[in-house]
Amino acid sequence: SDVCSSDLLTVAEARVFFYDRPQIVKACDAVIGMGMGYITLGQGTSSFSGGEAQRLKLLNLVRDVEEQAPEILIFDEPTTGLSDRDVANLLLQLRALAERGHTLIVVEHHLGVLRFADWLIEVGPEAADMGGQIVYQGPPADLAKGDGPIESITRPFLSGIEQ
Repeated sequence: SDVCSSDLLTVAEARVFFYDRPQIVKACDAVIGMGMGYITLGQGTSSFSGGEAQRLKLLNLVRDVEEQAPEILIFDEPTTGLSDRDVANLLLQLRALAERGHTLIVVEHHLGVLRFADWLIEVGPEAADMGGQIVYQGPPADLAKGDGPIESITRPFLSGIEQ
């Protein structure tokens, strides 16, 4: 084929090929924005990794709430299976949802997501029977600079962030 070396176009190749079809370009741009421009059109979802499946679910959610009134959206460990580059793309999508007025509650352990948060709630001080108490709540930068309790396990990992 003139367009690509295999029988199936990647999403990035499809974006170029269908440059004059705005709806297709918009859909391709969303997939590319999540770092998945390499997947091929017609590729079965059963071949996707856990991280790829997570990102596709997020893309569907973003599309579904794009024009809706603000809602509360809850994400449970959305970085599972994602590389740091994919996490950066995920954070851009989460920020876009917040900018549309949605409130995001993200249960997460990934430090990049914790640093990105507007408001952090640390539950602990340990796990299971040793946890369950609110150890800290507030901006991540305040926890990083020591404006929280001594028993915070998260504090040492947040050093270097600014308000």
